[in-house]
Amino acid sequence: MENILYVCTWNTCRSPIAEYLTKQFSKQLWKELTVSSAWLNADWSPISPNSLKVLEDQWIDAKSHMSQQINQELVSNFDIIVTMTQKHKDTILTTFDVSETKVATLAEVSWWSWDVEDPYELDLKKYKQTEQQIKTYVSKFLSAI
Repeated sequence: MENILYVCTWNTCRSPIAEYLTKQFSKQLWKELTVSSAWLNADWSPISPNSLKVLEDQWIDAKSHMSQQINQELVSNFDIIVTMTQKHKDTILTTFDVSETKVATLAEVSWWSWDVEDPYELDLKKYKQTEQQIKTYVSKFLSAI
């Protein structure tokens, strides 16, 4: 598995955090991965200010991030599509021509029980909690691949 696509609703909060943390961890683990993120339902937007802040606190520069919409080409080009919630997973499976084995929630690939809930328009403390949850899940996921 070399290509990972993270997906959430807007691609401005959770999936970019997962994308950039995965890129950082993959360098530390000497893993060659192609990592990106996309949205199911949004317009083209930059990363949210609070997501940018929690990543900057980890010395990660995500200022250039711009949301992108998931489409069949992205679905076909990535080895695994990792969603933030079961609802995202179900939407991808019913919308695109994709094998069920290619789509999983971040909780599933990291052997945890809880979806990653959306911190959109909540305070910085909630974004930090979300970033810590994603960091834990991504770390466990990457250690297995």
